[in-house]
Amino acid sequence: MSRKNNWFKVFAEKPAALCRLFCFHYAGGGASTFHSWLKYLPENVEVIAVQLPGRENRFSETPIRDLTKLIDKISIEIEKYLDKPFVFFGHSMGALICVELAYFLSKNQNNMPEYLYVSGRQSPQLPRKFPPIHHLPENQFIEEIKKFEGVPNEILNDSEMRELFFPTLRADLEMCEKYAFQEREKLKVPIKVYGGKTDSGVSIAELLAWDYVTHSFGGATMFDGGHFYFRNSKEEFLKHFNSDLEEVVKKIRLRESSSIFFSKPNL
Repeated sequence: MSRKNNWFKVFAEKPAALCRLFCFHYAGGGASTFHSWLKYLPENVEVIAVQLPGRENRFSETPIRDLTKLIDKISIEIEKYLDKPFVFFGHSMGALICVELAYFLSKNQNNMPEYLYVSGRQSPQLPRKFPPIHHLPENQFIEEIKKFEGVPNEILNDSEMRELFFPTLRADLEMCEKYAFQEREKLKVPIKVYGGKTDSGVSIAELLAWDYVTHSFGGATMFDGGHFYFRNSKEEFLKHFNSDLEEVVKKIRLRESSSIFFSKPNL
Protein backbone atom coordinates (compact mmCIF):
# COMPACT_ATOMS: atom_id res chain seq x y z
CA MET A 1 0.00 0.00 0.00
CA SER A 2 1.41 3.40 -0.97
CA ARG A 3 1.82 5.79 1.97
CA LYS A 4 2.14 8.89 -0.23
CA ASN A 5 -1.05 10.69 0.66
CA ASN A 6 -1.35 14.31 1.82
CA TRP A 7 -4.45 13.46 3.84
CA PHE A 8 -2.65 11.19 6.28
CA LYS A 9 0.52 11.34 8.33
CA VAL A 10 1.85 7.90 9.24
CA PHE A 11 4.46 8.77 11.84
CA ALA A 12 5.86 5.25 12.21
CA GLU A 13 4.82 2.53 9.78
CA LYS A 14 3.92 -0.73 11.47
CA PRO A 15 3.03 -3.38 8.86
CA ALA A 16 2.39 -5.96 11.60
CA ALA A 17 0.07 -3.71 13.64
CA LEU A 18 -3.23 -5.28 14.64
CA CYS A 19 -5.08 -1.98 14.53
CA ARG A 20 -4.88 1.54 13.08
CA LEU A 21 -5.70 4.63 15.11
CA PHE A 22 -6.88 7.61 13.05
CA CYS A 23 -6.56 10.93 14.90
CA PHE A 24 -8.61 13.96 13.83
CA HIS A 25 -7.35 17.38 14.92
CA TYR A 26 -9.25 20.37 16.31
CA ALA A 27 -10.12 23.61 14.50
CA GLY A 28 -6.96 25.41 13.46
CA GLY A 29 -4.84 22.39 14.38
CA GLY A 30 -2.88 19.92 12.31
CA ALA A 31 -1.56 16.38 12.22
CA SER A 32 1.61 17.29 14.14
CA THR A 33 -0.53 17.56 17.31
CA PHE A 34 -0.39 13.79 17.63
CA HIS A 35 3.26 13.08 16.84
CA SER A 36 4.38 13.09 20.47
CA TRP A 37 1.65 10.61 21.40
CA LEU A 38 3.40 7.67 19.74
CA LYS A 39 5.65 6.70 22.65
CA TYR A 40 2.65 6.45 24.98
CA LEU A 41 0.45 4.22 22.84
CA PRO A 42 0.49 0.44 22.19
CA GLU A 43 3.23 -0.93 19.95
CA ASN A 44 0.76 -2.95 17.90
CA VAL A 45 -1.33 0.14 17.04
CA GLU A 46 -0.32 2.21 14.01
CA VAL A 47 -1.05 5.91 14.58
CA ILE A 48 -2.26 7.85 11.55
CA ALA A 49 -3.06 11.56 11.87
CA VAL A 50 -5.55 13.07 9.46
CA GLN A 51 -4.24 16.25 7.82
CA LEU A 52 -6.88 18.60 6.44
CA PRO A 53 -6.13 21.16 3.69
CA GLY A 54 -4.89 24.62 4.67
CA ARG A 55 -2.28 23.78 7.34
CA GLU A 56 1.26 22.50 7.84
CA ASN A 57 2.39 20.62 4.70
CA ARG A 58 -0.96 21.48 3.05
CA PHE A 59 -0.80 25.19 3.89
CA SER A 60 -1.11 26.33 0.26
CA GLU A 61 -4.37 24.41 -0.23
CA THR A 62 -7.79 25.96 0.29
CA PRO A 63 -9.43 24.79 3.53
CA ILE A 64 -12.79 23.02 3.23
CA ARG A 65 -15.76 24.86 4.76
CA ASP A 66 -18.49 22.26 4.28
CA LEU A 67 -18.54 19.11 6.40
CA THR A 68 -20.46 17.01 3.86
CA LYS A 69 -17.86 17.74 1.19
CA LEU A 70 -15.08 16.97 3.64
CA ILE A 71 -16.58 13.61 4.62
CA ASP A 72 -17.05 12.68 0.96
CA LYS A 73 -13.39 13.42 0.29
CA ILE A 74 -11.96 11.70 3.36
CA SER A 75 -14.10 8.60 2.77
CA ILE A 76 -12.41 8.16 -0.61
CA GLU A 77 -8.89 8.87 0.62
CA ILE A 78 -9.14 6.65 3.70
CA GLU A 79 -10.49 3.56 1.98
CA LYS A 80 -7.08 2.08 1.17
CA TYR A 81 -6.13 2.25 4.87
CA LEU A 82 -9.12 0.24 6.06
CA ASP A 83 -7.75 -3.21 5.26
CA LYS A 84 -7.36 -3.97 8.98
CA PRO A 85 -9.30 -3.06 12.14
CA PHE A 86 -9.29 0.65 12.98
CA VAL A 87 -10.42 3.14 15.61
CA PHE A 88 -11.07 6.89 15.50
CA PHE A 89 -10.04 9.62 17.95
CA GLY A 90 -11.21 13.19 17.44
CA HIS A 91 -10.91 16.30 19.58
CA SER A 92 -13.42 19.16 19.30
CA MET A 93 -13.89 19.68 15.53
CA GLY A 94 -12.17 16.33 15.07
CA ALA A 95 -14.86 14.62 17.16
CA LEU A 96 -17.53 15.98 14.83
CA ILE A 97 -15.62 14.83 11.75
CA CYS A 98 -14.97 11.30 12.98
CA VAL A 99 -18.55 10.64 14.11
CA GLU A 100 -19.91 11.81 10.74
CA LEU A 101 -17.28 9.71 8.96
CA ALA A 102 -18.34 6.71 11.05
CA TYR A 103 -21.95 7.27 9.97
CA PHE A 104 -20.86 7.52 6.33
CA LEU A 105 -18.66 4.41 6.35
CA SER A 106 -21.34 2.39 8.12
CA LYS A 107 -24.00 3.34 5.56
CA ASN A 108 -22.01 3.43 2.34
CA GLN A 109 -19.12 1.01 2.79
CA ASN A 110 -20.48 -1.34 5.44
CA ASN A 111 -17.31 -0.68 7.38
CA MET A 112 -17.11 0.66 10.93
CA PRO A 113 -14.44 1.57 13.47
CA GLU A 114 -13.86 -0.84 16.32
CA TYR A 115 -14.26 2.11 18.66
CA LEU A 116 -14.89 5.84 18.52
CA TYR A 117 -13.11 8.07 21.05
CA VAL A 118 -14.43 11.63 21.11
CA SER A 119 -13.01 14.51 23.10
CA GLY A 120 -13.88 18.05 24.11
CA ARG A 121 -17.12 18.38 22.19
CA GLN A 122 -20.79 18.19 23.09
CA SER A 123 -22.85 15.42 21.50
CA PRO A 124 -23.77 16.37 17.93
CA GLN A 125 -27.55 16.33 18.37
CA LEU A 126 -27.43 19.12 20.96
CA PRO A 127 -28.11 22.69 19.76
CA ARG A 128 -25.19 25.11 19.69
CA LYS A 129 -25.13 27.21 22.83
CA PHE A 130 -22.73 29.87 21.52
CA PRO A 131 -23.32 32.25 18.60
CA PRO A 132 -21.12 31.82 15.50
CA ILE A 133 -17.83 33.71 15.48
CA HIS A 134 -16.17 32.75 12.18
CA HIS A 135 -17.40 35.92 10.46
CA LEU A 136 -16.52 38.46 13.19
CA PRO A 137 -14.17 41.40 12.60
CA GLU A 138 -10.64 40.63 13.65
CA ASN A 139 -10.65 42.39 17.06
CA GLN A 140 -13.85 40.65 18.12
CA PHE A 141 -12.66 37.37 16.65
CA ILE A 142 -9.45 37.54 18.70
CA GLU A 143 -11.38 38.15 21.92
CA GLU A 144 -13.59 35.12 21.29
CA ILE A 145 -10.65 32.90 20.37
CA LYS A 146 -8.84 33.80 23.59
CA LYS A 147 -11.64 32.14 25.58
CA PHE A 148 -10.61 28.72 24.27
CA GLU A 149 -6.93 29.16 25.19
CA GLY A 150 -5.94 27.17 22.12
CA VAL A 151 -4.18 29.76 19.97
CA PRO A 152 -0.69 30.79 21.16
CA ASN A 153 -0.18 34.45 22.05
CA GLU A 154 2.68 34.51 19.55
CA ILE A 155 0.04 34.26 16.83
CA LEU A 156 -2.61 36.46 18.44
CA ASN A 157 -0.12 39.30 18.98
CA ASP A 158 1.49 39.18 15.54
CA SER A 159 -0.48 40.63 12.61
CA GLU A 160 1.52 38.71 10.01
CA MET A 161 1.00 35.42 11.83
CA ARG A 162 -2.72 36.15 12.18
CA GLU A 163 -2.93 36.84 8.46
CA LEU A 164 -1.49 33.39 7.76
CA PHE A 165 -3.35 31.43 10.45
CA PHE A 166 -6.79 33.00 10.74
CA PRO A 167 -8.21 32.08 7.29
CA THR A 168 -7.88 28.36 8.04
CA LEU A 169 -9.18 28.78 11.59
CA ARG A 170 -12.17 30.76 10.35
CA ALA A 171 -12.90 28.10 7.70
CA ASP A 172 -12.77 25.33 10.32
CA LEU A 173 -15.08 27.23 12.63
CA GLU A 174 -17.49 27.99 9.79
CA MET A 175 -17.70 24.28 8.99
CA CYS A 176 -18.52 23.47 12.62
CA GLU A 177 -20.91 26.38 13.12
CA LYS A 178 -22.96 25.53 10.03
CA TYR A 179 -23.23 21.86 10.94
CA ALA A 180 -26.76 20.48 11.29
CA PHE A 181 -27.27 17.08 12.89
CA GLN A 182 -29.40 14.55 10.96
CA GLU A 183 -31.48 12.02 12.85
CA ARG A 184 -30.35 8.49 12.00
CA GLU A 185 -30.23 5.07 13.58
CA LYS A 186 -27.77 4.81 16.42
CA LEU A 187 -24.26 3.79 15.48
CA LYS A 188 -23.29 0.20 16.18
CA VAL A 189 -19.92 1.52 17.22
CA PRO A 190 -18.92 1.84 20.89
CA ILE A 191 -18.20 5.42 21.91
CA LYS A 192 -16.16 6.71 24.83
CA VAL A 193 -15.76 10.38 25.70
CA TYR A 194 -12.91 12.40 27.23
CA GLY A 195 -13.02 15.96 28.54
CA GLY A 196 -11.41 18.62 30.68
CA LYS A 197 -12.78 19.26 34.14
CA THR A 198 -12.57 23.03 33.69
CA ASP A 199 -13.61 23.26 30.03
CA SER A 200 -15.98 26.24 30.06
CA GLY A 201 -17.36 25.34 26.64
CA VAL A 202 -18.42 21.73 27.27
CA SER A 203 -20.14 20.39 30.39
CA ILE A 204 -20.06 16.82 31.66
CA ALA A 205 -23.78 16.54 30.83
CA GLU A 206 -23.06 17.52 27.22
CA LEU A 207 -20.31 14.90 27.02
CA LEU A 208 -22.55 12.20 28.49
CA ALA A 209 -25.16 13.07 25.86
CA TRP A 210 -23.04 11.15 23.32
CA ASP A 211 -25.05 8.17 24.55
CA TYR A 212 -27.72 9.42 22.12
CA VAL A 213 -25.79 8.41 19.00
CA THR A 214 -24.56 4.91 19.91
CA HIS A 215 -25.90 1.54 21.02
CA SER A 216 -22.83 1.10 23.24
CA PHE A 217 -21.70 4.04 25.35
CA GLY A 218 -18.54 3.77 27.41
CA GLY A 219 -19.13 6.86 29.53
CA ALA A 220 -16.96 9.94 30.02
CA THR A 221 -13.56 10.27 31.67
CA MET A 222 -12.51 13.72 32.86
CA PHE A 223 -8.98 15.09 33.27
CA ASP A 224 -7.50 18.16 34.91
CA GLY A 225 -7.49 21.11 32.54
CA GLY A 226 -9.73 23.01 30.19
CA HIS A 227 -10.60 22.51 26.54
CA PHE A 228 -7.05 21.37 25.77
CA TYR A 229 -6.75 19.18 28.86
CA PHE A 230 -4.43 16.77 27.03
CA ARG A 231 -1.73 19.42 27.22
CA ASN A 232 -2.06 19.99 30.97
CA SER A 233 -2.61 16.32 31.78
CA LYS A 234 -0.76 14.75 28.88
CA GLU A 235 0.80 11.75 30.62
CA GLU A 236 -2.31 11.01 32.68
CA PHE A 237 -4.55 11.19 29.64
CA LEU A 238 -2.31 9.15 27.34
CA LYS A 239 -1.77 6.50 30.00
CA HIS A 240 -5.55 6.15 30.23
CA PHE A 241 -5.97 6.23 26.45
CA ASN A 242 -3.28 3.58 26.10
CA SER A 243 -5.23 1.29 28.44
CA ASP A 244 -8.42 1.84 26.44
CA LEU A 245 -6.62 0.98 23.20
CA GLU A 246 -5.05 -2.10 24.77
CA GLU A 247 -8.55 -3.40 25.53
CA VAL A 248 -9.55 -2.93 21.89
CA VAL A 249 -6.41 -4.73 20.72
CA LYS A 250 -7.16 -7.66 23.07
CA LYS A 251 -10.61 -8.03 21.57
CA ILE A 252 -9.22 -7.93 18.04
CA ARG A 253 -6.56 -10.52 18.89
CA LEU A 254 -9.14 -12.79 20.51
CA ARG A 255 -11.49 -12.46 17.55
CA GLU A 256 -8.75 -13.23 15.05
CA SER A 257 -7.54 -16.20 17.09
CA SER A 258 -11.07 -17.59 17.27
CA SER A 259 -11.51 -17.11 13.55
CA ILE A 260 -8.33 -19.09 12.80
CA PHE A 261 -9.34 -21.85 15.21
CA PHE A 262 -12.83 -22.30 13.80
CA SER A 263 -11.64 -22.11 10.20
CA LYS A 264 -9.33 -25.11 10.61
CA PRO A 265 -10.59 -28.19 8.77
CA ASN A 266 -11.59 -31.21 10.81
CA LEU A 267 -8.82 -33.77 10.92
